[in-house]
Amino acid sequence: MYYLTLDGHDPSGDSTGNTNPHVIPISFANNVIPWLDACAKAVLDTTRLRESILQIKQVLEEVCGIMNDEEQKGIEAVLKKSFDNFQSAEKISDTMRQLKDEMLMKIFHEIEKKVQQATNQTRLINKYDYTQRASSFYTRKYPSPPGISYLYKELQNDIQIWVRAEIDDQSLWVTYCHVKVDADRQPTDYGNYLSVEEVCKAIPNIEEKDVPNDNHWWIVDEKKFGLWEDEYPGKEWPNFLKCSESWFELLDDTQCDIYTTVVANRVIKLLQNS
Repeated sequence: MYYLTLDGHDPSGDSTGNTNPHVIPISFANNVIPWLDACAKAVLDTTRLRESILQIKQVLEEVCGIMNDEEQKGIEAVLKKSFDNFQSAEKISDTMRQLKDEMLMKIFHEIEKKVQQATNQTRLINKYDYTQRASSFYTRKYPSPPGISYLYKELQNDIQIWVRAEIDDQSLWVTYCHVKVDADRQPTDYGNYLSVEEVCKAIPNIEEKDVPNDNHWWIVDEKKFGLWEDEYPGKEWPNFLKCSESWFELLDDTQCDIYTTVVANRVIKLLQNS
């Protein structure tokens, strides 16, 4: 089995069903992008095809957080000018890793505080909690997206429905998800435990078209309750994977408070959906 991810990490037990298949990890960053580069060089005499390939490569580089050749060469030139430049860059790199980790922890902590103040409901602490995953998000990229979960409803057969805020596809989304739990109420797996009809019965204001039919963590389209990111008065919805300008805005305490309030209000809205 070839396991394709952004950065080539191994699959988790949830992905393999806790079995031991022979898995070869491959990545967009180290396998697909270089292959696209080779494809583009092989079709130099076919301009339209080459440009199409390069556009796909550029999109993947942006998703993977990879600098293009021109950007990388420019930075390398600056670093090679002096040992002081090189040493400063190393210190900045270490500080950036710490800053990004601290930012994630702050975001989820603020969301948690605001939800608890409004609902008096505490978060679920388990392997999917942000305290278990935030510190590895930027070093391992996508294998362990951090999030914060709250119990919305417990059903028969040890199935729970959660309201969860999670960094998925670069941004922080909030919606319902479902998991199977053990005797200690700890999650063991997730998947298609509920039919579309059962989901619509358990969660008010949900239509069949909003429930995915595949084996998915989310059981309701995250945009079902409106384009709630439009409620955030920033330049754009923050992109946590790329740490873009919208992410940088969150370093300001006032902007961070505005953003976490919007996300917390979304969590509260779904928790109180009855």
